[in-house]
Amino acid sequence: MARHEIDTGVRDAETLDVLWEQLVQALRRVNPDEARLMAQWLLEEATGISRIQRITHPKRPIRAPERAQLGAMLQRTLSGEPLQYVVGYANFRGLRLSVTPDVLIPRPETEQLVEQALERLPAKQPVRVLDVGTGSGCIALALKHERPAAIVAGCDVSEAALRVARSNAEQCGLPVTFVWADMRKPDVHERTDGPFDMVISNPPYVTMDEAPTLPDRVRAHEPAVALFAEDEPLQYYRALARHSNRLLRPAGQLLVEINEAYGAAVVACFQDHGLSDVMLHQDYTGRDRFVGARRPG
Repeated sequence: MARHEIDTGVRDAETLDVLWEQLVQALRRVNPDEARLMAQWLLEEATGISRIQRITHPKRPIRAPERAQLGAMLQRTLSGEPLQYVVGYANFRGLRLSVTPDVLIPRPETEQLVEQALERLPAKQPVRVLDVGTGSGCIALALKHERPAAIVAGCDVSEAALRVARSNAEQCGLPVTFVWADMRKPDVHERTDGPFDMVISNPPYVTMDEAPTLPDRVRAHEPAVALFAEDEPLQYYRALARHSNRLLRPAGQLLVEINEAYGAAVVACFQDHGLSDVMLHQDYTGRDRFVGARRPG
């Protein structure tokens, strides 16, 4: 289906200063607070013009192919498509990772999940880590990047997501193994070659009741399989807890990101499955966001 054309206002800009003002003005319709940041990102991706070049060469002529490329990217952004999909990548803890509509766009909260893991992982030991529901591979690749001695693997139920994760591993030069596995199935241990010293996961945790509250750019463009917990918001946490005796070595750690509304429920779930040292942690905004636990032993 053809995309409805939106007047971007950049078709006739002849010089960089005029183009910049038109670009910022257009993006204020989408995000007034971050319009200038978004504008620079689009400008650099479409034309190669850096912030310094924009400031020091305001009268630089704009070529027709540059206007066309920028206009096409701006059209997609103004239509509601997430900027990371438009430019094709997201930044995550110093890594430039390809993202497509087959994977979630990495969030700042998930960077904090990585921080929680790094606090628990020794710096120079070959510990084994599994990222369940890896998506773009952002968690697994960040952990390997910051703990080079670790042996890191990721799994997902989406073959399309695994292709993105493998491509990111290759682009980043990070030796991480990605395999197909469903944490709800009994063979997840065999498919992932456990046991592990840590299992980490940011599983789907948005309930269907919450779907209408999501921004349109998320609900319409990001993969539902990675967002929504369907009718049972704890199903993935129960599965992780159920498999923990086989996925984790004795004293191995389980660390997950959660829906803030279900912190106490996830804690109780882990405790009911015999996990110890179960702790609820908050994100930078003070919301319940992470639960850590340990297999006894």
